[in-house]
Amino acid sequence: MRIKLIDLLNEHDGKLISGQITRRITAREGQDYVTSAKVLLPKAMINGCVDHSLLAEEKLIAQPDQERMTKEGDIVIKLSTPYDSVIISKEDEGILVTSFCAIIRGLDKDTSRYLTAYFNSTEFNNLAKASTSGSIVIVLALSFLKECYIPLPPKLEMIRLGDEYMRLLEMRKAFDEVYSLSKKKIDLTITKYAKEDK
Repeated sequence: MRIKLIDLLNEHDGKLISGQITRRITAREGQDYVTSAKVLLPKAMINGCVDHSLLAEEKLIAQPDQERMTKEGDIVIKLSTPYDSVIISKEDEGILVTSFCAIIRGLDKDTSRYLTAYFNSTEFNNLAKASTSGSIVIVLALSFLKECYIPLPPKLEMIRLGDEYMRLLEMRKAFDEVYSLSKKKIDLTITKYAKEDK
């Protein structure tokens, strides 16, 4: 079975929300500001996860639209290549989403997990690339997302795929941590030997 994203959202009372155009509310150097916020830049969305080290901290001249701040369970889709999406965890709440992304909000946990897996699949990436081929601008339009057909497997299979994808993300996060620690260890050892030769 296939269903348009907009119809799936309507069934769940969900929403597709555009990101905030941040340059309209970002303070210029020396300008007074009323608040600051962490900003989810597209480069901070990597392999289905939010990399907090790549979030921007922006001073804002106006309060951001609260609808464009992340909430647990949201799916944030990067609208530029490489297309990627993340599911927002408790620790990812309260981050301002830029206009280079869109938010899907209001779906149940199982549907959100499956959709995150789908939006990170080769199938969706090929579809997204085909929709922008021949265009000067390679940014997905919200209208494309609304009309995009989502393949829906039976409920139990959808749950299994979503859960398996979430386990894969946890494995990836653990691998990245091991890689980072091992790389630091190697770098420190090389530095130690480099200093001995001086």
